[in-house]
Formats: sequence, structure tokens, C-alpha cells
Amino acid sequence: TSVDLTKTWREDENWSTRLHVDSLYLRGRHGSLRWSAGRQPYGFGNIVLYSPLDIIAPFSPDAIDTEYRPGVDALRIDFATHRGDLLSYVTVWDDDESLNSYLATGSFNFTGIDLLLIAGQLRDREMSGIGLAGGFGGLGIKGEMSWYQGKDVNTAGGDLHDEFAIAASELWYRFDNDLMLLIEYLYNGAGTEDPSHYLQAANSATISEGLNSLLGKNYLLFAPSIEIHPLLSLSLLGIWNLDDDSYLVRPQLSISLGENLALDVSHTLNRGSKPQKGILPGLTTPRSEFGMYGDSAALYLRWYF
Repeated sequence: TSVDLTKTWREDENWSTRLHVDSLYLRGRHGSLRWSAGRQPYGFGNIVLYSPLDIIAPFSPDAIDTEYRPGVDALRIDFATHRGDLLSYVTVWDDDESLNSYLATGSFNFTGIDLLLIAGQLRDREMSGIGLAGGFGGLGIKGEMSWYQGKDVNTAGGDLHDEFAIAASELWYRFDNDLMLLIEYLYNGAGTEDPSHYLQAANSATISEGLNSLLGKNYLLFAPSIEIHPLLSLSLLGIWNLDDDSYLVRPQLSISLGENLALDVSHTLNRGSKPQKGILPGLTTPRSEFGMYGDSAALYLRWYF
């Protein structure tokens, strides 16, 4: 964000209080033209688990809360055509002016198939992308790909590659018993296939800027979910690194506690080869992505008012 709308009291004390304004913008409309300016949520792409077209403040694939998207400082202009297509332009401002983003997007529908296009400059990278979404019977089919010109390659904190692409295909199906299943193959061209280079990937620009959160290149993601009771639903998230055979599994139970109150209970399991100890104390070499992390549990309480 380019404007500091955060205030902290008693910073670095035993307890502190923070106020953060996450959404504050003006919007207007004139005929088919709509505009909004200020801190606002912005998302793009149709794939649910990990969308290569969701490039402005995207969610991590293992994020627990994806219901509310954090705001970014942006100017957005939308134009709706007579046939229902949407043409858009967005400028996103950053603290560092050189990392501002300027993007044009288009959303179209042709005989039941959604087409998404995006192109422009993302934080000093030239980029473009395309997405398709449709269905065959009860099977939902989506595919997306984005391409980037790398920046600051071969320098500390830069991209790993001169050029890279991120692509994914996702299948969606709801069974007769209301079990819903999402399966996605992801190619992460911003990462690396060599586990010994994971630390370098973790310090790359795509990770620090939030564009990417995975270190490897080839992944299989799956997410079944089912409503056990009107007040109780069960879901599972799996992320499998196909290059080093490590994986993350997270079962999650969602409980409705009242009309405006809900509780999510989850347990994340990370499995894979543990890092190899180096010659010097405290130095290790990664041998798998998810083997570097420990397990965790979370309680997430949501109150709507």
C-alpha cells in the first residue's frame, strides 16, 4: 500500500493495540462506466485453489480465511459492454513508486465459456495472462496461465528466472451426496525443482512481494468438502509437491455457533524429508519443501456484525 493507514499504540510493549484501515474508497458510475479509487479489494481469476491470474495481493493456497480480501491502494475503471463483457483498467500503488502496477483486463463469455485476459506491468515486470472456464455435464473445467518477464535476476532478492510462467488446470465436481471435490494441477515456473535451492527461492522477489508462496515447480492440489449437518461442514486441503514428494494435509471443521457466529477448527500436517544438517552448527540444507515445516493447529472465530 502507498498510504499508511495503520496506527499502533504501545509498540514493543507487553501488550499493544493496532488500528488498521483495510477498506476506504470512493466509487461512482456513469452509464456503462464505473470507477473506484482508494483502498479496495481487487481479485481476478476463476480457479479456486491457486489462481495464476490472481496476482494483486493473492491468497496463499493454504490460507485459512479467504472470505475477505485485504484492500490495496488502487484506481479501477470498468466498462460493461452491451453483450455483458467487462473491460477494466487498474493502477495499484505501492510504497515504492517503482513497484506500482498498471494492468488491463477483459472478461468475456462465448457460448457458455468464460474467457479472461490480463496484460500490463506488475511491480516492474511485464506480464500477460489468459484463462478459460467452462463445463462438461456436471464437471467444471478451468485453465489459467500467466507469463512474466523476470526482474533483478541473479541478484539477491530478485526473481530466479529471466522469464517464467505459472499455469494451472482445475476440475470441479459435486456428487449426489453433496460431496464437492476440487482437483488442481499447478506448474509454478517461479520456483525451482532442486530442494537445495529452496532457501534462494524463499528469498526471491515473487515470494517477498506475495505473488507466489510455493517454492517448487510441480504440484497437485485437492480439496474435498461436505456438509455433514446444516450447522457442521468438513473439508480437507492437500498440497503435494510432485518434485520432492513432500505434502501438506489440513482437515478443517466449520461449526455454525449462531446466526452471526462461526468457528473453524483445523490441524495442518506437513510431511517430507527433513533438512540435512550442515558442517557448521545451525546450518541446514533443505531436502523437501513441506519437510521444513512443523505441524500446527488453529482456531478461527468469525463474528459478523
